[in-house]
Amino acid sequence: NPVGSIYSKEELTQIAKVLEGTQITVLSDEMYEKLRYDGFDFVAFASVSKDALKRTVTINGLSKCGAMPGWRFGYMASKNKALISAVKRLQGQSTSNICSITQHAAIPALNGECDKDIEKMRQAFEKRRNLALDILKQIPNISVYKPEGAFYLFVNIQKIEKDSMKFCQKLLEQEKVAVVPGIGFGMDGYFRLSYATSDELIKKGLERIANFIASY
Repeated sequence: NPVGSIYSKEELTQIAKVLEGTQITVLSDEMYEKLRYDGFDFVAFASVSKDALKRTVTINGLSKCGAMPGWRFGYMASKNKALISAVKRLQGQSTSNICSITQHAAIPALNGECDKDIEKMRQAFEKRRNLALDILKQIPNISVYKPEGAFYLFVNIQKIEKDSMKFCQKLLEQEKVAVVPGIGFGMDGYFRLSYATSDELIKKGLERIANFIASY
């Protein structure tokens, strides 16, 4: 997020080597681990070396891969017992625990009962990604990175408008299409859109974006 890129095991191993001998803790957000396309493999950062395992705090949950946004089911794992203990004290006084209904709802997703459904969802996202990319490639003066995972596209509009906030505000006002300005990710001149919706809405939304760009 926002580009949907995936690090290879070799890249993660090199990053881990750079960190050896430091006091840096790695926070690894792996929420999109099952939403991968084109045969890309998922590699957990903590798995690449013994040193990486010691320094990594892994964050995961079911909002994305389990299609459970709003259920607020997340978890973290680390070999750092002192850190986990401190987090438990803080979390216990702020949110107490995951509600019982959510805990029961999460069981099928955690024990593998939903794996076939998750795979169907992944395949649907891959088709929607390809659909959106095919349409975007036909729009002049923009470019887009082909994501290997998640469900976002990060569109380069620098040839049209470098102020992403201005572009997105006008797009919302004129075409009623909501996208996220790239400046929020430190990249002005880009916007992020999500293809976690129906084929029909993807086509309709991108048609409006194309019309907007043509008249910009």
